[in-house]
Amino acid sequence: MGLEDHLETGKRTEEAAKEPTKAYNLLWVAPRLPTQRRSGTEPFHQPIPPMTVKNMRGIADRNQQVDVRLWVDSRRLTKTQMEWLGEMPGDCPSQNLSLLDLQTIDDYANEPFYQQQDDNRRWRSNTHSLIWRQVDTARILACLQGNYDQVFYSDADITNLVVDSSTVQSRLKKHGVIISGVGSISNGTTYMTYENGLFGFTRTRRDVLRQLYEQTLRDGKQHKMNGYATFKDFIYNQLIEKEGIDTREIVFSPNYDSTEASFPYLDG
Repeated sequence: MGLEDHLETGKRTEEAAKEPTKAYNLLWVAPRLPTQRRSGTEPFHQPIPPMTVKNMRGIADRNQQVDVRLWVDSRRLTKTQMEWLGEMPGDCPSQNLSLLDLQTIDDYANEPFYQQQDDNRRWRSNTHSLIWRQVDTARILACLQGNYDQVFYSDADITNLVVDSSTVQSRLKKHGVIISGVGSISNGTTYMTYENGLFGFTRTRRDVLRQLYEQTLRDGKQHKMNGYATFKDFIYNQLIEKEGIDTREIVFSPNYDSTEASFPYLDG
């Protein structure tokens, strides 16, 4: 290998080292603790529906240079379910999907809010039921874990977030944040509808992300609100009013499949 080859190799290595590190976070938390039979044993129930597992693998495959992290709460799973989940990432062809336990985060494990189960049998239709308040808050906490230049979250039913795409990176470059939203035009005026099922931040936004987490936790505990209103307040008060951001520059419009959070083994 000649001098020029060495220089070229060194240049490529240096460029690779400058590539921002990225994490794509997913969350799957059951509303209640697993029901134990009197015998002390329980038949195995797959904790995540097959279609959702397929979706998660699809997310990993579309983001192969990204750490895709699936967060669960081990207290809400049986031993065999955790073992099954532990093996699931190994079956992911892209080999960039990992399983993480929210209970390993001190702010989660030491917070009584997260240790309660949702006994509301109508949790799915009650958007402010405890489980929704918990997952809306925990998703932000998960994004604060690790030393990454860029962090993203999406619900498992979103199919088009490719974090290395020019669509995402160009938006993120403007203000260090992307949010989920859809624009509509009425009488020549553009109106934006926002969602909290997808967002992304750069490292420079870490303090703001922490503030968003703490406010979402307070609202979930004190006002028994899910995180949607808190997230919208963050958009209007922080991004639009305080920073003067035109949200059309940072909005990403998600595509969805037909799945939803489902725990049939707990519904009986």
